[in-house]
Amino acid sequence: KKSGRPWVKFAVEDYGGSVEFALFGKDYETLYKENIELKDKMSVLRLSAAIESRSNHPIAECVYTYAMAQIGEENIAIEGYSYEPGRGATGVYQGKTYYLGNRRLLNGIEEKRSYTLEKEYSKQGKTAVFFSGGRKIMAVFAIADTLKAESAFAIAQLKDKNIRVGMLTGDNENVAKAIAERVGIDDYYAEALP
Repeated sequence: KKSGRPWVKFAVEDYGGSVEFALFGKDYETLYKENIELKDKMSVLRLSAAIESRSNHPIAECVYTYAMAQIGEENIAIEGYSYEPGRGATGVYQGKTYYLGNRRLLNGIEEKRSYTLEKEYSKQGKTAVFFSGGRKIMAVFAIADTLKAESAFAIAQLKDKNIRVGMLTGDNENVAKAIAERVGIDDYYAEALP
């Protein structure tokens, strides 16, 4: 929310996240007969962990932690890793490129479906991270910010001292708004790129 008022002081609050996972199994049988068949959740999680293991982005760390908790150990070697700031990452496995990131990374892959899913999750205050093998969205991680218990209290204390607190985030507008409302932040800037 861009209020147009000048910033007096700025406080940054660090927060972690939790993950929900949705697997779209109907796509597997017809799409991926060559190189690798993604028939189950574990295959998606192994590839996701391998891709995200190369990143230090908080969302990547969240996906990696979730995937590793499900699979136990990483046993896929990704080649051709590439990170695109504000979008996500790609990795090559057995000659096939996999995408793990936001809707912008998909470059038109199932555009209507990705938009609908992103909108649905963002209304819940969650960030959608899509997994794709190039032609279809195969899974989505819904990242929900888990705010520290003391966040709202700390922000209230700053506000009591007449310190304006703002939030700058790469999250989309709906997610940013949900977080800001939960902790009492009036001014926020969404969809900021590194």
